[in-house]
Amino acid sequence: MFKTMFGKPERNMEGQSRIEAAIDGFMTSFEQRKTDQQFLQEFLYIQNWQTQRLMIQYEHLFDNPDSAAAAKFMLHEVYSGDQLAEISEEIKKTARKAWKLAPAALMDAAANAMEANLLTVRIDEMIACVTLARGGMNRANGSELYISALKHAHIISARRQQLAQFSAIAGDIEGYLKKQSLYLGLKMTSGLARKAGVSNLHRFLMRACTVLRGTKHFQRIVNEIYQTELTLLDELERGINPYQFMDTHYLERAQI
Repeated sequence: MFKTMFGKPERNMEGQSRIEAAIDGFMTSFEQRKTDQQFLQEFLYIQNWQTQRLMIQYEHLFDNPDSAAAAKFMLHEVYSGDQLAEISEEIKKTARKAWKLAPAALMDAAANAMEANLLTVRIDEMIACVTLARGGMNRANGSELYISALKHAHIISARRQQLAQFSAIAGDIEGYLKKQSLYLGLKMTSGLARKAGVSNLHRFLMRACTVLRGTKHFQRIVNEIYQTELTLLDELERGINPYQFMDTHYLERAQI
């Protein structure tokens, strides 16, 4: 049934190697963070800060019924990689089965997603290293300290690379997951996915298909996020603080 769902598998050694390298990198970073509680707390604070920033920055997309589902999926599950960590662990445990079941095109799409997830983690780690060395982020100095870290040449370059990957993954999602045969196959194989140990991957693909089927202007939403994030980086490099609204946000929350 998996073959019916995905099509005839083709061996994709390059995609397999890329996925394995990305997962190994992610798991190594994860284990290293656990050994330093102070760094881990800073890392998690930064991730939460960024999640809050995205929710405020794109509030109009979240509030619009026509774009809310797509915005939530692309920002939280693709750009931020909230769910890709669990999927990475899942694929690592069931790698041999995954390689046999997945066709070449899906392997390339999965490799792109895993590499983007690893890059996101490493950017957050680099930012955390800088902010922690300067006393750590807090409500009073959040945006200024954040951009002082982001303005490091290697970090802002990595952020631009992350955005390019985000745009590419969106293309993968729209091009591959819009197929009616895949959607129907996913609906029929939740039990098999659970038995194979890839439930999180199955749910991720199912959500992606559902979002695409329910969103009329998916690529327009992706392009808006992509262009907005690039513009914010351009402003940052010109000496503007485009995230200052976050300081007001945390101040208002503290006064409630």
